[in-house]
Amino acid sequence: MNIFSEEDKVITAYSYDHNFLFCGEFEYLWAKGTGLAAYSTEISPPAFGVGEIAEFNEITKEWAIVEDHRSKTVYSTSDKSESIIDYVGPVKTGFTELKPDTFD
Repeated sequence: MNIFSEEDKVITAYSYDHNFLFCGEFEYLWAKGTGLAAYSTEISPPAFGVGEIAEFNEITKEWAIVEDHRSKTVYSTSDKSESIIDYVGPVKTGFTELKPDTFD
């Protein structure tokens, strides 16, 4: 993978946010002597399903699939309090998606 384009070309670029999570794809005019747009790569992410998201590793230049439960409601198994997930990855220990009346 080149850091700078050796010629003007139109490519499909794949964008990710400040947390390196896939945002979408777009056509990009990669001008000779310039780099890619910030937070983007020409490496296409792997397909992912419901409850998953692609995450880009800028060091290895690879995508990985991670669990995505953001915006789901979870409940503390200790005090039954309700929370909304705002992170990617597995549901944290001590929380469950089961409503409080379904666990002891």
